Amino acid sequence: MRDWGGIFLGLLAIGLPVTLHLVSPALAILLCAVVAVMVANFATSVVPVVLVFSYLFQNLVVAFVSPGLSSPQELDAIRAYNFVITAVVWLVLYAGYWIERKDMDPRLRRLIDFTTGALVLIGLYFCLGAVSNFVPAVVYLRNVATPFFLIQIFALVAYRGKVEFVRPLAVMAFLALMYGYAELFFQEDFYKLTNGEAYLKLGVQKSFEQGTFLEEMQQTGFVLRSYLDTMQVSLFNTPLLADWNITVSRVVGPNFHPISYAYFLVGASLILMATGRWLVPVLAVPLVLIVGSKGAVILFALCAMALFLSKYVPASRRYWFYMLILTVYAVAGIIVGIRTSDYHVVGFIGGIRGFLANPLGHGLGAGGNLSPVDGPAIGAWPNRPGTRMSESKVPSASFSTR
Repeated sequence: MRDWGGIFLGLLAIGLPVTLHLVSPALAILLCAVVAVMVANFATSVVPVVLVFSYLFQNLVVAFVSPGLSSPQELDAIRAYNFVITAVVWLVLYAGYWIERKDMDPRLRRLIDFTTGALVLIGLYFCLGAVSNFVPAVVYLRNVATPFFLIQIFALVAYRGKVEFVRPLAVMAFLALMYGYAELFFQEDFYKLTNGEAYLKLGVQKSFEQGTFLEEMQQTGFVLRSYLDTMQVSLFNTPLLADWNITVSRVVGPNFHPISYAYFLVGASLILMATGRWLVPVLAVPLVLIVGSKGAVILFALCAMALFLSKYVPASRRYWFYMLILTVYAVAGIIVGIRTSDYHVVGFIGGIRGFLANPLGHGLGAGGNLSPVDGPAIGAWPNRPGTRMSESKVPSASFSTR
């Protein structure tokens, strides 16, 4: 039962406000904050489990209530409760840290000081960007600040006492795997069962409102017939494998984002492998390959290799050996990306040029793929393969279910 305590609290922390949101968003936010305060104060040791559960399964809970949502904008709003939980938990633990700071380990204080400095810098860039791009700045503030909140939360919780995380992680990973395989083999029926169909249609609707798919049709000839078409991608979404003409339907997972789902499976698998648990990693490999996230696959391969070599490579050489591998990978990736016009590498080079031209930048939200102004719609499906679009010859521009 210990393994399920944090999971139950995570379901409670997400399920209550998401359900109440349909009645009163204001009350839902208040309830979410109250639950987060209680968890942070009275169940501190399971805070990491609660947070991981909320990020992994919140959108599944949202999907169940999504038929009651009226617009894509409301979908965006209801998906913010895991951030509310994170922010409130952080505030409680951070306030407690400053009360007890003088008695804490100097190494912990240095970590908190460094990450607090990063948060202050993020706040300044948010203010700079919010002047001209308020909504995109808020979007990026949430995405950039959250990792630093989590670093501080996890460090403070671990400092206070023993944290039982591996076994609950194994349970959550197994549940996520079962969800992924059900989605893989019974996709359309499974979406109807979980109301994932309504959830995904709201995301597609926002892209239609912003003209994303109309622009795609004009540029590539691809015509969207159903929300299911948004999940069709070429294998690993890379021109290097375009001649194989292999198309897969991505698994989106309980968090309804295939790339994040793949990275969760890889991260959980690596932790469990390091502790001698192999069932989840073995079951995760097929789903990660089907999702086709190149970064997740490479992360899994490199870290799995590092775990294996750690038994044979002296500790004094492991760091430099791994850094050499990463350097070779980075150089090769940039060279290949330039030759194939990979948008990751194009964006990286553009970022370097932009930094050299204006080192101080324009603030958060000035551009980027998460910006509602300059990028695709939040919730729209990213990483759609140009090869498949250009080959699509569907003569109808209508949008329907199938």
